[in-house]
Amino acid sequence: PKTELLKNPDATLNRRIAAEALGITERTLDRWVEDKEIIPVGPGSRKRFKTKDLLHILNRKSPDKVDKDRQ
Repeated sequence: PKTELLKNPDATLNRRIAAEALGITERTLDRWVEDKEIIPVGPGSRKRFKTKDLLHILNRKSPDKVDKDRQ
């Protein structure tokens, strides 16, 4: 995970940067959206993610759930 990307709690991040910040692949982030683990803001393919929501997920996920190949 790259927590330095999550410094501003009021910011939103695009899909690629959000996945990078969490240390996961974009596809895994898509699965989390499908499973309602995180709710994006914005319409259609322009999904953005609140940094405070990403921090919440990062703090609750155990390290074995994070993709090892993205670290």
